[in-house]
Amino acid sequence: MRLKGCIDRLEISWDESRLRVTDYKTGKMADYEDDALRGGTTVQLPLYMLAAEKLLAPGRPGLRAGEARYLSVDRAGDFQTVTFSAQALASRREDLSQILSTYVSGVARGVFFAYPETQMCSRCDYRLACGEGREARFARKRSDMTAADYLKMREVVK
Repeated sequence: MRLKGCIDRLEISWDESRLRVTDYKTGKMADYEDDALRGGTTVQLPLYMLAAEKLLAPGRPGLRAGEARYLSVDRAGDFQTVTFSAQALASRREDLSQILSTYVSGVARGVFFAYPETQMCSRCDYRLACGEGREARFARKRSDMTAADYLKMREVVK
């Protein structure tokens, strides 16, 4: 799987055995929790951990990601830190794989779903694209078999 993104900060321990990934955030962070995947909505940190290890491994074979974190840089986020640990990555690998395969297979089949969440939708930059009545439209799609894998992922993987 190819990913595109920009890791804001990488820190490598003095003995080059551990690394920490930091992604700076502005705005509220109320929806973020330590070690959570939230039904596929918060996979950035574990993916950055895996990507950083892979990119840096050739020059540092013993290097392992110890953690990744969101670091709030303003008052709206209360300067909060939310982490995803190496232990969580190890224990949640199957969940992460399920999420990624659900997204990849959905995209390959042309299946794109907007999963309305009141808190997320209220501050989404793209809410106008969904328009009014998004919850009612999504409720009708719940019984569509095309959505079954996506709904299972969203509701099972926490």
